[in-house]
Amino acid sequence: MDKPTTEPAGELRRTVRRGYLADRWQRKDGTRTPLWGKGDRYTVRVWNTLDDRPLNQSFPDGRKTAARQFLEDFRSGVWERDERARRASQQAARDRDRVPVLNAYAAEWLTRQHDTKGSTLENYSRHLAHRIGPPLGSLRLDQITRARVDAWLSAMLQPVPEDAP
Repeated sequence: MDKPTTEPAGELRRTVRRGYLADRWQRKDGTRTPLWGKGDRYTVRVWNTLDDRPLNQSFPDGRKTAARQFLEDFRSGVWERDERARRASQQAARDRDRVPVLNAYAAEWLTRQHDTKGSTLENYSRHLAHRIGPPLGSLRLDQITRARVDAWLSAMLQPVPEDAP
């Protein structure tokens, strides 16, 4: 299959989206192919402009309408838009998995503080363990927002009732 051609259109250039629907079981003249009854019946072949390579999508017998819809979605740009969104979502999920939680990051950060006095490090550790860690320590760093920190500080500044233990 040929790559899509790029044709000048005034100052803009647009990509021509090509593709076709093939019936793997039956020829155009109505005769059966050697693949009759084997595997998926319809194949849509298009040029994937995101990866610059061919894309084949197969559909079973009785799903010719779905195959035509896939080809139309591809030609109109719907497939590309959906594929970009799917890839962005997958990348965001991978990125989220790489973000550490506050407790783990803080523990690692404390080990890198070589120029800090021991008493200061103990003070940092105590605040992390008793004040910061319980409400925020299990959150990923990208989940700690200004609003969460403001809410935590507001709760910390509330006066303790006299009858509290």
